[in-house]
Amino acid sequence: MPILNHVTLFGLPAAKNLDIAVLGIPFDSTQSAFVGSRHGPLLIRLASKTLNEFSLFFKRSVSEFPISDWGDVEVIHGGFLETMQKVREALGTIGAKKYLFLGGDHSITIMTLQHLHNQVKMYVHIDADPDFEDTYQELKYSHGCTLRRAGELLGYDRVVLLGYRTGIPEELKALEEFGVEAYSTYDILENEAVLKDIFKKADYISLDLDVFDPAYAPDVGTPEPFGLPPNLLLRYLKYLRPKFADIVELTGGELRSTTATLAAAIARELLIAMST
Repeated sequence: MPILNHVTLFGLPAAKNLDIAVLGIPFDSTQSAFVGSRHGPLLIRLASKTLNEFSLFFKRSVSEFPISDWGDVEVIHGGFLETMQKVREALGTIGAKKYLFLGGDHSITIMTLQHLHNQVKMYVHIDADPDFEDTYQELKYSHGCTLRRAGELLGYDRVVLLGYRTGIPEELKALEEFGVEAYSTYDILENEAVLKDIFKKADYISLDLDVFDPAYAPDVGTPEPFGLPPNLLLRYLKYLRPKFADIVELTGGELRSTTATLAAAIARELLIAMST
């Protein structure tokens, strides 16, 4: 069973059998630069208390929809496979139609896809890094391998990479060899309408907060300069109707983290997009 928190995202009801579930997965054992994303789910929930639950963008409130916050999975730090089993058990208990997951490092997406991949037709990986290495630091289940594992589960023709602006040559070559549809930050800035086309097809959105420029999101696992501005992503959320989404790699250690506030605001918009 998930561990219930006293603070829920935007004051949502706790542990109710509703259509959409929020679930934290505070696992960060594969982080390799800045650490601490195990605190991400709590920080996002706390930051949501400072924000209005009403979205001016969608003109709707989170509380209008059948959404419940189920707290956090009881993770086993250092134990990826054991934690993945905990995630599987939690999803079996909750049984929602749609999910928003709060990480945690980006390896948590491998855990959720292991359980949900039969329901996913198009997975969109939004990240400053390709995360396409076969192994990273001798680990196959690492935040640096998430997109590679997603392709293995879904087929490489059903995954899309958005917003990358770094990567080692071997990794970039592998993206081409496997035929992964990929758009760098620079591609998007030159033709941002690509977001509309991709978002219309996406039913799983995985958002690493490092896709944003560090000026907007400094508290992330692997900050990378020259990133996207958040309002660019926001403009195209109206085309998004995902069944599943996750927000990962928040490492802020302070309650006043601007990155946590940004993550909470994005969570609000994603939940409403999932509901409409």
